[in-house]
Amino acid sequence: MRKIITIELDGVLNLYKGNYDENKIPRKRAGAAELLENIYLYYDIEIHTSRNVTLVHQWLKDKKLLQYVSCVTNIINKETYIYVDNKAMTFRGDYGILLDEIKRFTPRW
Repeated sequence: MRKIITIELDGVLNLYKGNYDENKIPRKRAGAAELLENIYLYYDIEIHTSRNVTLVHQWLKDKKLLQYVSCVTNIINKETYIYVDNKAMTFRGDYGILLDEIKRFTPRW
């Protein structure tokens, strides 16, 4: 069984910059197709989103990305090996470091 990589839609696969519109998904980010194609060689890909799953599914289809995706979901799979997000950070086992990183954090967009 292949490991699962869960990728957040907004800010990773598209050009989301914090201006949420529930009816419109921003343009695909350059290189998104190549990223998914390369990950797909070794992992199953799940797309995580807070958006309407049907809308996201259609967006992925229109952008020719759906072929790499095993599912689109609003729930993070407990089997996820790696979660990719533009607003995430890694806990390294030290709360002091984590608190410092939280204080200095800015989202990637």
